[in-house]
Amino acid sequence: MTTNMVPDNESRRDTSKPPVGFVFFFAAIAIITIVVTLCVFLGWAFPVFHFISARPQFEIVHTLAWDALLSLLLIIVSFTAWLPGMIILVGIFVTFNLVLSLWYLYYHFWYHRREQRRAESEKAQDRERNSESQDQEQPKKEKEQGQEGEGSGAKPGDNKEAEKKEKPKEISPGGRWAFAKRPQRLHRTQCITILASAVTFVVAMLCLGISYGAWNVSTYYVWDRENSVPLAEIQPSTVSKSTLALYTFDGLAQEVEVNFFLVIFTQWCGSYYNETLSAADQTDRILNNYIDIYQINMSQFSPSNYLDYPTVNAFFIRNLLPNSRPVASPNNTGVLVSPADARILVVKTIPSGFSLTLKGDVYTISDIFDSDSKGALFEGGTMIIARLAPQDYHRYHAPVDGTVITRNVLGGTIFSVNADAVQSENQVFLNQRVVSIVQSPDFGLVGFVSVGATCIASIVDNFQPGSTWTRGEELGFFQYGGSTVVLFFGPNAVVVDDDLLHFSGFHVETFTKMGTQIGVAA
Repeated sequence: MTTNMVPDNESRRDTSKPPVGFVFFFAAIAIITIVVTLCVFLGWAFPVFHFISARPQFEIVHTLAWDALLSLLLIIVSFTAWLPGMIILVGIFVTFNLVLSLWYLYYHFWYHRREQRRAESEKAQDRERNSESQDQEQPKKEKEQGQEGEGSGAKPGDNKEAEKKEKPKEISPGGRWAFAKRPQRLHRTQCITILASAVTFVVAMLCLGISYGAWNVSTYYVWDRENSVPLAEIQPSTVSKSTLALYTFDGLAQEVEVNFFLVIFTQWCGSYYNETLSAADQTDRILNNYIDIYQINMSQFSPSNYLDYPTVNAFFIRNLLPNSRPVASPNNTGVLVSPADARILVVKTIPSGFSLTLKGDVYTISDIFDSDSKGALFEGGTMIIARLAPQDYHRYHAPVDGTVITRNVLGGTIFSVNADAVQSENQVFLNQRVVSIVQSPDFGLVGFVSVGATCIASIVDNFQPGSTWTRGEELGFFQYGGSTVVLFFGPNAVVVDDDLLHFSGFHVETFTKMGTQIGVAA
């Protein structure tokens, strides 16, 4: 190899760690500002400690108390419900922020001003009543004073009614829930805190966007076997960055329970990509988003006109034209053929101990087959991984002649199975999968595992236990999304072609079309 395939592929995830780290950092800063703002509003509206006065000068105490409570809640939820719980909780925090900010604006711009106008109106009415009363009582008082004579002086309490009216009203301090019933205006310190949090939030989101936009993802290469050239795998920038954000750090997607959101996203994919399209939508979502971007040669498929596909999913599971994928050595059943248009990686010898290590990720054969006895059949044997990308023909075919002994549908995660995810130690081969054991006259027992992935609506097999396979025969298809077929062979059962072993030794996948030879029976 005279290209930079190996270093570029190996550095792809490492060079993505700084920008992904910055994205996570600024996202964390934004979440902190949301929590701080909410604590200020909660301290304003709902005092925590009843024995502390609910007055503006004491609101900082209630704010700090709410900060401690919400921070503890966020930590507990993050370490119990992980990422799904944290995102849901942050969503609740944002909702409360909006509600309380509207509540405050209501008090600030309407309630307090209404109360002020009411007080001014009442004061004006009191003055008017006092003025009228004084005008009416003054002649009467003068007459009474004249009748009593000059030496009679005024007695205490003669003008009690006037004194009562002139006495200023006392403001009730309110009960301990005074804030919850009638909050005061925010203290100056609280206003500054909210303003600073808002500015920090905006700056953090801008920095997050800059980090994401300036992130330059390295090209991922596979070896094009047919043309003997390096092939840059086409990936839209948004797709590659989103995938690397989840899978750059080893084991992160599994540890923080990203699968919760991937299941929801996959359900959405199932409905979205099965929508019946208008002609304009067909042009946009099939021609522009797939055929043009991925440079798909439609002359190999039936139908070849994209307008004949009513949905994106119908296009995704398109059929090949007859003889467009001839099966290698049609009269020699001892030749192993590729089960799909796929990127192939080979593990020549599965380590003993019922486990294997693939690019740092440890799998047990028993886990993949969900059976110790089935896993034991392939201990010390060979594993061939055939990964399908979104642009590929997504039907899979029989790699060997044989008879299906068992077929089991197993649940699991729904992680991506692209190259970045495979290297991320998230056990992607324990995704939702269908596991079959086939008895082949030339290769012995063969394990055939079709693995689902993010956005895969379903795995559709056309066979059942007892079915007989003929090499090249269609076995089923994956509905929307890239996915993978994994083949297992017993010890000394297969000799994989040298070029596949060579590139696999460098962790470089080899693009191979369905029906081409990838090995022979030992």
